[in-house]
Amino acid sequence: MENLEMTAVTLISNAGMAKSAAFEALQCVKSGSKEEAFKKLEEGDAYFSEAHRIHADLIQREAAGEDIKASLLMMHTEDQLNSAEMIRSLVRELIDVLM
Repeated sequence: MENLEMTAVTLISNAGMAKSAAFEALQCVKSGSKEEAFKKLEEGDAYFSEAHRIHADLIQREAAGEDIKASLLMMHTEDQLNSAEMIRSLVRELIDVLM
């Protein structure tokens, strides 16, 4: 796998883990484990931060003149990062309502 493809897969993986952690946090709140929910949110934040760092690096590389070819894989990275951000925000709002 090329370096760019590996970078994309790593971003996708981190975004997916961030989404999963958010949903796990919501399940923890529903079952009454508030402390565990906050741990899951922090865990998800770490994954999201890494995905966002990779995304920013890709943008900087392209701005510096590197050819970051548009591909289905690269579009998928954008989709996964955006959905992770949205899910994290919505889960935090739901947790506020439930608590």
